[in-house]
Amino acid sequence: MDPTDTAVRTLAALALKEGWGWEAAGRAVEPGVDRVLDPLLDAISADLTEADAKRFSGFVPVVERSTDTPRRALARAKLAIVLCNAMARVRFEQALDASSFRNGEVFCRFPELREHLDDEDLLPYDLFTPLPDALEYGRHALGYSEFTPHFIRRQLSDIASAGKVNLRVRLSADSPVPRERYLQSLEEAVEFGLPFEDELMLRRLWEKHLPTVLRREYPTNEVERAYDQLYPLERLEVLRTERGEHVSFLIEELTPLSDTHIDEGFASTRIFHSDCTVGSSLFSHVDVSHLIYRVETYEMRLRSQMKDKVKAEGHLKLFWLESCRIDRWKALLGATYPRDELVAEYLTGVRSRRPI
Repeated sequence: MDPTDTAVRTLAALALKEGWGWEAAGRAVEPGVDRVLDPLLDAISADLTEADAKRFSGFVPVVERSTDTPRRALARAKLAIVLCNAMARVRFEQALDASSFRNGEVFCRFPELREHLDDEDLLPYDLFTPLPDALEYGRHALGYSEFTPHFIRRQLSDIASAGKVNLRVRLSADSPVPRERYLQSLEEAVEFGLPFEDELMLRRLWEKHLPTVLRREYPTNEVERAYDQLYPLERLEVLRTERGEHVSFLIEELTPLSDTHIDEGFASTRIFHSDCTVGSSLFSHVDVSHLIYRVETYEMRLRSQMKDKVKAEGHLKLFWLESCRIDRWKALLGATYPRDELVAEYLTGVRSRRPI
């Protein structure tokens, strides 16, 4: 393995442990960081190419220091992206290791929580007090799984705040934060949802459907092309199965294979699963899982359909909720795929455009 790759991987593991972000490449997090960064920057700077300049120059203003030469600033920008990819790779590898999760910082700080983990590494919510996008325990703020989208975190906290409910969630294994230092994410001010009426959606759900594959229409202008670059979407798949009057829905959103996936070695998707009875507005349960594919497996998944059952390397259940009303179901579905207009298209049967 290239010594630079080894050093970046070591730095990524340290950054995750200490709670740094990729910004560590640009600003000194603590005095010892530059001693780690400088040899890496020297090695990257020596091998910069024209392709690197084209790919990474846009990130220079984000991480450069006033003392950097132009070449050093470009090397720092490249290191920031390489570090970001390496951190993601370490996260995925840790997620595939169940022992790594159960030995994480949160369980070292509160070992009694291990006794409440179920077979899918979920914990009952009634152990905690809800915070706007986290959970409180032992005068600390504990995070939801890093794979749980922020919009779902808010929905789960709202559900738990509304009263006693049978809800189980996956935690982040990272270090808990003292309650007085907890801050909401800025993203909490943004909310997406499915705007159509519940009755219309229910009638659509009760209808018999074959497995469905939906794709975006080809972009017709620069705004739509820009939107597709920000939120790329390969397709949305819905697998509907029936057992008498009982109906099960399995939804998966797939994105195109990207350079980032290849650099990280992994791609991931989310699965939304729920069961209901025809004629009822109450879902017996809802759960969402995060699937982790190695790149080779994801390429197979893109060439297949959900019914072909290409198995992901990792299947992390993010939460499980019993007995869900239609309004909550709709909110959770919208939070799982907040920028995917194809969800609304499936539930209404009306051709949808990008939400711009």
